[in-house]
Amino acid sequence: MSDKYVEQLADKVVSAVKKAGIREDIIDVLQQALENQVRDAATQQLLVCVGLAINERDREWVRQLAGEWAPRSGLRTATNPAEVEAEIKAWHAARVSEVRVGAYEAGYSDSFPVALQQGIKLGWGACEAGKSLEEALAAAGKIKPAGR
Repeated sequence: MSDKYVEQLADKVVSAVKKAGIREDIIDVLQQALENQVRDAATQQLLVCVGLAINERDREWVRQLAGEWAPRSGLRTATNPAEVEAEIKAWHAARVSEVRVGAYEAGYSDSFPVALQQGIKLGWGACEAGKSLEEALAAAGKIKPAGR
């Protein structure tokens, strides 16, 4: 007899749930939870794929730039963008240093012959004027350089 009562009670609960629309609410909640889980899983997988795509793009970029810059500096081949950047900065600093040294040497080699020529003229002029070396140097010390 108790089985009969249990079945009747179950039927009444099921019919009450159907009439109240609770079943649809439960199904909607479950469906929404399932959609959220699927969305989260898909988002995670897309982020992983995008991250892998970015890593692959970086590796290709590094391969191309390493071929351009590594032979110039003689360093090992870079493996990520930060190493390529450091490689380029090191090469640039070395190049700036080369340019500075070149400019210094060029300035020296350009100005030394002019200074030598001026010294010879001063010495020749002093000799022609009958002045001694000490007198010529004393006179040169009284002359103010141009631009001062």
